[in-house]
Amino acid sequence: MEPLDEFTDSDVGAVSRDVHAGCRDAIVRIFNPKPVRQEPEGQPVTVDHGADLGLISLSGNVPNKGPYQGTLLHGGWSASTIKLPEWSGKEEAALVIAAAKMEIT
Repeated sequence: MEPLDEFTDSDVGAVSRDVHAGCRDAIVRIFNPKPVRQEPEGQPVTVDHGADLGLISLSGNVPNKGPYQGTLLHGGWSASTIKLPEWSGKEEAALVIAAAKMEIT
């Protein structure tokens, strides 16, 4: 939530590598993602009529019904597990995003 305006692009970029790695580790630990589609990106694909369109987002000149033929732009990700911790603290503390810090002197 801190503004980044006072930092240079190189300062922000240097930190982003660690932030990205930490986020990736958390996503893998909690969701263990797997690809929705196995084909390589950029390859032609066909989505059959009646396929679950919640699994693939169609764009471009989309006909009213399938089969749909096009180029895979992104293979997508799906959670193979969801391992969220169970909350055991007080209810109001569950809403805290980052606790306030105080130094005792």
